[in-house]
Amino acid sequence: EVEKCPEFTDLNIGYAFSGTELQVQLLLYTRENQNCSERLIEHNVTASKYLNTSKKTVFVIHGYRPTGSQPAWLDEMKKLLLSSGDINLIIVDWNRGATTVIYATAVDNCRKVAEILKNYVDQMLAAGASLDSMYMIGVSLGAHIAGFVGQKYKGKLGRITGLDPAGPLFTRVLPEDRLDRTDAQFVDVIHTDADVYNYLMDITTWNKSIRRGFIKVKITDYAGNTVESQMNSEVTTFQQYKRVNILTGFYQDFEKISKISLTFSTKTLVGQKYKLRILQMRLKALNNPERLQLCRYDFVLMENIELTFKPIPCPERST
Repeated sequence: EVEKCPEFTDLNIGYAFSGTELQVQLLLYTRENQNCSERLIEHNVTASKYLNTSKKTVFVIHGYRPTGSQPAWLDEMKKLLLSSGDINLIIVDWNRGATTVIYATAVDNCRKVAEILKNYVDQMLAAGASLDSMYMIGVSLGAHIAGFVGQKYKGKLGRITGLDPAGPLFTRVLPEDRLDRTDAQFVDVIHTDADVYNYLMDITTWNKSIRRGFIKVKITDYAGNTVESQMNSEVTTFQQYKRVNILTGFYQDFEKISKISLTFSTKTLVGQKYKLRILQMRLKALNNPERLQLCRYDFVLMENIELTFKPIPCPERST
């Protein structure tokens, strides 16, 4: 049975911890099917009902998805692009492959996605499309994927726009290993300072009773600069002697962290205030996995009261 309206792959943070095998689907929207995408067939693109190779084709490529959710900006961007002209709009969904707590794994998948996209583009060209009319918009890692596709056509793609191209593992590398100005006829890059630096916090508690709540995280460097987590975490269930993983993100990164501040909250306005007894806390930088992991042992978080402490390097072991 044919799926009526294929949708962007919506995963959850559990997939990030278990890992996902790379799968890529291309969802086509046009003015004729603005509210119901058509999934392009990988080895028979021209079987599409709505694809018109004489029109401009815009690809939108997302980036690293540490929580597995659909990008919050996707629907709005789709509406804006479809209202801007009579185009083929293709959403490149590689959420299976981008969803992982191991950032380097998502980076490794970028060239694989580019190779898959080349297969689609080759079929479009054979059906009468032109490289001049192709425009790729890439966000974060998606910017570099667009660049890799452009390299395969020796810079003859019409245009590439990189929105906040990913920095970790792409700074100070050769032009052929990242998005470069030679990857298309016109390349523009827009920085919004919206890069998120992701950390994984591993916590083991020893409360006899189950606790449910949220933990807000702040980190401070040796110069006294402090940044607070900007990622809205889901409610976490803490059980005695069971490890839980909390994904948190910051809009600024510190290479060396001198202090960590934690606040536990159940977000209840009335009633009893709870304690969260921490047996072990481990903080790992996902964007820079080579950094020392930071630990702290045997402390108590009082609800809604910030606790600041100096972390220590964790013992060397795999996590």
